[in-house]
Amino acid sequence: MKPIQFFLLAFALLALVKVVQKYRARAIQTMQFLAWVLICLGATFVAVFPDTTNFFAAMLGIWRGADLLLYASLVIISYLIFRIHLTLDRVQQEITEIVRVLALDQLEAGGSAAVGTRGGKET
Repeated sequence: MKPIQFFLLAFALLALVKVVQKYRARAIQTMQFLAWVLICLGATFVAVFPDTTNFFAAMLGIWRGADLLLYASLVIISYLIFRIHLTLDRVQQEITEIVRVLALDQLEAGGSAAVGTRGGKET
């Protein structure tokens, strides 16, 4: 084994341990856990048997396994950024709705004590 393979194997195994800890602490859901376990096991497999990427790359018409990993990484990162964007949009809409309800409640309660004040002091 080459030194880089030991590094990648150690990284993948440490990531797997961290994922299991997060799952046991109920910090991630089961589907997220399974996806991360699959990614960690895949990274472990590729670290131990790097030539397998060339085989899969050839099946897809790509010259090198490293290119396949790069393309797959770009697709995964793009998908994750898209999911983050959707989550941010949803959170922004929820915050807007909460602020709207609070403002209307405060208006109905007899005016706005917060208008023109900052930290309890008149501005």
